[in-house]
Amino acid sequence: MNDKGRQVAAGGGAEALPPLLVPPPDRKARHIRDADAANEKRRRPWLVAFFSSRRLHSVLIIAALVYLFIWIPHYLWEITPEIPLRVMVVDKTVPFADYREHAGLFWLMRHNKITDPDKTDDNRFYDEATDYLGFYPPPDDDILAAEDEENALFSLEFDPNFIGPLRGEPVEKQVHWRYDYIEASDLAGRDLLYLCDNYGVYSADYWQFKGQVAHTIHSPQIYGGLEPSELDAIESFVNEGGKTIISEFNTLASPNDEVLRDRLENIFGVDWSYWIGRYFVDFGDETDVPWWIYDLYKENYGRDWDLSGPGYLLCRDEGTDFFVLTAEEDLAPGGMMFVPRKDYAELDVMQGCQPSTFTYWFDVVTVRPDPEVEILADYEFKLTDSGKRKMLEHGLPLVLPAVVRKRVHYTSYYMAGEMTEFGKAMGPPDTRLTLHINRSFYGSEVQGSTGFPYWHTSYPMVTNILRREADFRQPLDVPVYPFR
Repeated sequence: MNDKGRQVAAGGGAEALPPLLVPPPDRKARHIRDADAANEKRRRPWLVAFFSSRRLHSVLIIAALVYLFIWIPHYLWEITPEIPLRVMVVDKTVPFADYREHAGLFWLMRHNKITDPDKTDDNRFYDEATDYLGFYPPPDDDILAAEDEENALFSLEFDPNFIGPLRGEPVEKQVHWRYDYIEASDLAGRDLLYLCDNYGVYSADYWQFKGQVAHTIHSPQIYGGLEPSELDAIESFVNEGGKTIISEFNTLASPNDEVLRDRLENIFGVDWSYWIGRYFVDFGDETDVPWWIYDLYKENYGRDWDLSGPGYLLCRDEGTDFFVLTAEEDLAPGGMMFVPRKDYAELDVMQGCQPSTFTYWFDVVTVRPDPEVEILADYEFKLTDSGKRKMLEHGLPLVLPAVVRKRVHYTSYYMAGEMTEFGKAMGPPDTRLTLHINRSFYGSEVQGSTGFPYWHTSYPMVTNILRREADFRQPLDVPVYPFR
């Protein structure tokens, strides 16, 4: 038997191949399998691939942080106790549904969770569109075309003899609206009366020019000012005792008559000087500067209006006396500063109110010699020698009362300026985040902006006043002065 036969016999019949005869690995087949796996991976949905990657963890963490960043301030607002205070707001200057004159006040009340305890539904917050007395504007889609006259409650006609610095054909509008007058029944059971603006609504508000310029035109009044019966209701309200009344510009100025004005002045402990003023970003902007000033300027100076740049216009109500403080010649850095008096800034309702350049409408008042009347803040003019000379020539001091409080059997606050008007987006009030964002975004003064004065001066002051009055009636479970 040869060697090969012996190997077969020893192996039980299976012939063992020599090592050199074992087939090599199939490299071609392995390459095909690898290619198929790669193609299969590419065919998998991108979303599956994403969720199986490490990037998902980073995205989820970031999303969770963003959610918490938004949710926690809202949660902190939600768990804050409500502050019950029965407030009645009066605003007669609401020509359009932006509620500009009182929107800032209602945002402030909602953010502070100041609620009406007399409301029976779950939502006791004050609604800027319904919870006030005054003029109720037509919605934008209810301003009808001129040919729909039979459905209009009031027909407005443009004065063809009117000529202003802007030329253009006005569009006649047919407008639906309604308005209320203050009655004693409206104030029954109320804790606080807030007079936002009594100036009113005028025909020119509905003469639609190219651009919004109606507020610069003298035109027939539709509604505005206070009626004798309304003053009767207000006086009865404050004489009940323990009540609070707050007022801003424009309450004393036109269109109130002399007798009614004197009764209002007695309530607030002030006397109006008939002077009003306002800051303008650019005296050359014909859509912002009142048109009636052009004729007065020509009468006084014998030439057409030629001013530009920023400054203050001060004029005597219903008269021809006026003057201008320009930034170029008359204003020192700061302009007209709202400055809280130190004692009240440290211990009272002015806590947290920062000095700021006041940049909107204001009026000039004097304080009556009464020990119950106190000045909480002043307007301080920062002027050059030229500016000081103009003020003194017109009998105006360089320091004016800005906030006056009277405490007798009632408490009154007179704010000699438009304090709570803020015509820009404010964000949702039901979170602490928006207050922080607004106070940070408007953290420094910008020429002509109402942002810093509102968020760092007016907002703390009015917040403190309302919370103080609420605490007086029912001790609060939250800090009375949150800006301490």
